[in-house]
Amino acid sequence: MIAHEVVTESVSNAVFVTRNTEYHVRGGVCVAVRDRERDRFLPTHHAVGGRLSGSVRLGEAPASLTRRRPRIGDGLLVDSGPHGDGGTIVTSQILEIRPHTH
Repeated sequence: MIAHEVVTESVSNAVFVTRNTEYHVRGGVCVAVRDRERDRFLPTHHAVGGRLSGSVRLGEAPASLTRRRPRIGDGLLVDSGPHGDGGTIVTSQILEIRPHTH
């Protein structure tokens, strides 16, 4: 898959696609996580219900956390939701960013 970014009005309403997972964000909150291989939503994933808190530039040493708009190649930072342990989730590399349509 070729990494590309669709310009979205706001990252608070977007789908962030990683190699194995899609993170659906509305109003800055992760409302759904989908397993791409199984084509199934994961309602108890630790990110569901968590707030988008920024991104991390992967591949840099030391990795720099940022509050800027997540970009292709970044890892998404999501504060864990009700199924999580209270920590922050760092996703694998973002391959695609597209508007949330549902």
